[in-house]
Amino acid sequence: MTRAEPPSRPLDQTTADTPVTAVIVRRVIPGREAAFEVFMKKMVTAAQTFPGHLGTNIFTPTNPDDPEYRIITKFDSRSHYDAWNDSLIRAQIIDEFAQHVMAEAPRIELLTGLETWFNLPDRKAIVPPPKHKMAVVIWLSIFPLTLIINYLIAPYLGNFPLWLQVLISTLIMVPTMTYFLMPQMTRLFGRWLYPA
Repeated sequence: MTRAEPPSRPLDQTTADTPVTAVIVRRVIPGREAAFEVFMKKMVTAAQTFPGHLGTNIFTPTNPDDPEYRIITKFDSRSHYDAWNDSLIRAQIIDEFAQHVMAEAPRIELLTGLETWFNLPDRKAIVPPPKHKMAVVIWLSIFPLTLIINYLIAPYLGNFPLWLQVLISTLIMVPTMTYFLMPQMTRLFGRWLYPA
């Protein structure tokens, strides 16, 4: 059976351990929207069974001038994303549906880290949550992390200059936020950040 679309590989292999967000833009054949909904339900159900899957959000077209569906799928690492992207079950679902519901090949972009938390100019495929929601979730992550870091390392930094104390704290905080806390917080608050 012929694959309807190849797996995407926009990132190099050095990103294997970083969280990944796949932003997929699909254009559906007019009148085949119901079949597309079945297709996406099967894709999401299958993706949820794979290790590292953090959630999928589907944004339906908002008006006739913008008839594209946007799907945002998150994985906790590139290696877990690749396992899903290269899987037989994904290929079978695409083979079953794509030629009957897709007007063209999808546009797929992979993002890492916190890129999806910010408005990017002229990038229609990314639909970030409202800024007040992003601010709340980021604060809920930074506040306890700052307390923990200061509690654990403050006794050892007392004689250091302030700039060096801040440097060490942020060297711990930024990677922790990027690679651990934000993917987990996005999963925890996913329904609030991206309501159906």
